[in-house]
Amino acid sequence: MATEGIDYSWARPGGATIKRAGKKFVVRYLFEDGQGGKGLDASELADLVANGLEIVLVYEAYAESPLGGRAVGIAHAQASQREINRLGLPKNSPVYFAIDWDASAAQQGVVDEYLRGAASVVGMERVGVYGSADVMTRCMQNKSATWFWQTYAWSRGRVQE
Repeated sequence: MATEGIDYSWARPGGATIKRAGKKFVVRYLFEDGQGGKGLDASELADLVANGLEIVLVYEAYAESPLGGRAVGIAHAQASQREINRLGLPKNSPVYFAIDWDASAAQQGVVDEYLRGAASVVGMERVGVYGSADVMTRCMQNKSATWFWQTYAWSRGRVQE
């Protein structure tokens, strides 16, 4: 039996509404500046927790920022950890780092370095990756992430298992 949750960015449906819809978890974004409302904040976190919802964390500055490689991965992991600490979330929470474009095989080396940079800050056991079926396959093969969340976009109907 699958556990259902939702991923949202700008909308704020509220914990009670999400729970009534039968969802068990939410995927929320970590941003130091709240990204104009896209990021998880303390009041939303309190509402979600009060309604018994689990929270999955994702970090994304902008779609192709991981092409900055290791240095950007380090910076993003540091920003993620600051937000985890500020919000009072468990310090060892996994974080999914978004590869939110149709990343090519030629870009995989820099994607791996981005994720390894993140791992140098938070530990490989906490590094997740969000992306296409191809990104999932390559990150699994290259062991550049531990957690995997596949997007429908750019997966061309394939599901990585």
